[in-house]
Amino acid sequence: ASGEQTMRDPFKETWCRQLSFSSMYQHPVVKATIIPMQYNILGFHRCKRIQRHTICPHFYAPDGMIYRVWSRSDETIRLLKLHPCAIGPDLSVHCDMPLPMKETNIFRNKLITAWWQYNGIVVYPNVVWSTGIPYEKCFDGLPKHSVVAVNSTGIGLDMRARYVWREGYEQMLDILNPIHIIRYGAKQDGERSE
Repeated sequence: ASGEQTMRDPFKETWCRQLSFSSMYQHPVVKATIIPMQYNILGFHRCKRIQRHTICPHFYAPDGMIYRVWSRSDETIRLLKLHPCAIGPDLSVHCDMPLPMKETNIFRNKLITAWWQYNGIVVYPNVVWSTGIPYEKCFDGLPKHSVVAVNSTGIGLDMRARYVWREGYEQMLDILNPIHIIRYGAKQDGERSE
């Protein structure tokens, strides 16, 4: 049934009719989440039923796994409602991806987050950025003064990736002024410590 639902509405236009969009780039408006993170974080695909009330699922996983939350949205929402909260999705925005693909994934990350919030789920916005996209566009629609999440996995010893991550991180601090940052992955040089 979920496959049929995706075929009927592949671009989630029904979602868009229920959500608000920014005036600048027409990105989905994501609400602030100010509740402190007090749960264990675990990949959505690894969550067990007996743990659901103590787990905040994340979506730092291969895009194929994340695409399931797009194609099986009703099932995902039903499962997320068993958890106290969730971290927004993290579709890839690798530096070497074509620009339209990166822009689409940034948009979809926000659209899914806004849809989950519309359905009553507490979601910590996951902030992503990449090369070739203005920071104002990357962060458009995202809330200021919120608890947010970022992913630093995959950076490793790649100097370019570390530079792009650090520059985007600094811009995020300036533009969104988050009240707390949930980082998934290794701490990076110069990262805010509180």
